Amino acid sequence: MNLTLLIPCKNDKVNLIKVIYDIKKIYPNIPILVVTNNNNDFDFSLIKKFNNIRHLNQKLPGYGSALKVGIDNIHTKFFIIHNADGSFEVEIIKKMYDLY
Repeated sequence: MNLTLLIPCKNDKVNLIKVIYDIKKIYPNIPILVVTNNNNDFDFSLIKKFNNIRHLNQKLPGYGSALKVGIDNIHTKFFIIHNADGSFEVEIIKKMYDLY
């Protein structure tokens, strides 16, 4: 799968870990890039237990800034934005990828 999941995260530390866990349960090798708005957003040691995950901290505020930082640092052919609040279905990832 030549795909990265981009997860912008702002003050959603509880849901973020659950979202990553749910994704990795189905797609253990999928690369995930988490972009946070500050270092207080969550405990970084919690995401280190997952494989193939990176974290970046955005310098400018806002959702758009998180997306720009993420997109500028993705190295796969495709990416999917997946919110940290758990509002997206994890199963949709494969369906979206298969559309290509």
